[in-house]
Amino acid sequence: MLLLSHHPFQRSGAWAAALLAGLPHPGLLSGDGLDRVAARIAEDCERAGRLSKGEPGWAWLVRLAGMYPQSPPVHPSRARNPRPIGARVLDFLGPDPDPGHVAEQGGRVWPCWMCYSPNASIRWGKDKLPLADSAQHINNCAVYGGGYPLCRPCRIALWALPYGTATSGSALNVTVACRDESSERAVTAAFLAVSERALAEGWTSWRQGPAAEDLLWQVIADRGADQGQLDVLRWSNDNRDPRLDVRLLSPAASRRLAELHRTADPAELRRAAGHHPLDLAADPDLLTRALATAPRWAVPVLRPLGGAPQPNTTARTAATR
Repeated sequence: MLLLSHHPFQRSGAWAAALLAGLPHPGLLSGDGLDRVAARIAEDCERAGRLSKGEPGWAWLVRLAGMYPQSPPVHPSRARNPRPIGARVLDFLGPDPDPGHVAEQGGRVWPCWMCYSPNASIRWGKDKLPLADSAQHINNCAVYGGGYPLCRPCRIALWALPYGTATSGSALNVTVACRDESSERAVTAAFLAVSERALAEGWTSWRQGPAAEDLLWQVIADRGADQGQLDVLRWSNDNRDPRLDVRLLSPAASRRLAELHRTADPAELRRAAGHHPLDLAADPDLLTRALATAPRWAVPVLRPLGGAPQPNTTARTAATR
């Protein structure tokens, strides 16, 4: 069974996996359902990993490369490896080894680092677990001796993450987490619909589709009522410059965004403010600067985004631990 953990990447991927399997909740995904999702992931990786730059479908390889550097679908040597890419992906998404056999071979078993399920012995580093250290950096993961132990459902969820992800104008991945499960599901479903279009139509660039912030704003506007705090993560797992920016949208900020979406032209407002309304609602300092420079007509429209004064909620880090 696929349990929802505390980790935003696992949660988003778990919802994406459930929706790919046609299920209303990750907790219903197990057994054959996990097999089907793993096979779908492997099939899409196989197709994308065989492409040359600019060929139809290239956008999916760009997304995989921004999440899982050095993994089989994106490794520079992928074309020289005689084994199919999909088969190699299925290998690391396969069942957990028998814990007794692992112990007999001198190995160790831990609770899953994500959901705490027992009997996890497969450990992942940066190439498969976004924003983790390399598995070779054993001193940074001393408890496990290199890599983080993950059970099979969580491993599949982490590789279903691309389907429930969107892309911002800055080419960063955007993942949204929320403790309100109906909101989390709605956002993932909206992002998944765009990912499925990209795969079906063979997009070569994510510029062919809507920006993540616009998709999220539309979901917020459609839902309207209190949605719980939304954690909006913009990130990249690039080998040289991994990045994670977090914006926190309170329920009150979401309500203000929903009202603004009904009363203002979104494109004109973004041009006038110089920033997306999502960012202005999450960051009072950014809103203050925008109000000082926006055209006169835009100021009364933007001002309600601020609500009551609150601390700056922007955070940046290069790791998720």
